[in-house]
Amino acid sequence: MDINKIFELFENNETLNAKKQVFKDINEHPLFWINMFTRIILNYTNSKSAHLTLFKTIFPDLDINDISNAGEYIIYTRSYVFLKRLDIKRELDLQVIQNNTNPEFLVALELSLSYYEKYEEYEKCTFILPIINIIKDNLS
Repeated sequence: MDINKIFELFENNETLNAKKQVFKDINEHPLFWINMFTRIILNYTNSKSAHLTLFKTIFPDLDINDISNAGEYIIYTRSYVFLKRLDIKRELDLQVIQNNTNPEFLVALELSLSYYEKYEEYEKCTFILPIINIIKDNLS
């Protein structure tokens, strides 16, 4: 089934193409990357214990530590894909980071930094730390 053909029943191609372009434009903006990174990590952090309790209840034989480690790996790996798209040397990205310094983004960055330090992925730490420093400089 082609989802585009379903939408074409309700809209003309011009409108559909315009909507696709808007989504593409949003998807390619540093603010989108920052917000996706932040949401992925914070949503996981807020719901982690509930999910682990659910797994423990449904599958009592599973090792909850393995489930937790797997979940963390998936979350931090996926969120890093968005963060890695930032380039603090590019003016737009730097402006977006400076203009959108918020505590949630800082918390997500610090959680991510801790995670990568724990697993000794220092190249990722080296990427994250300058962003943290930019935000802290802006907050002070």
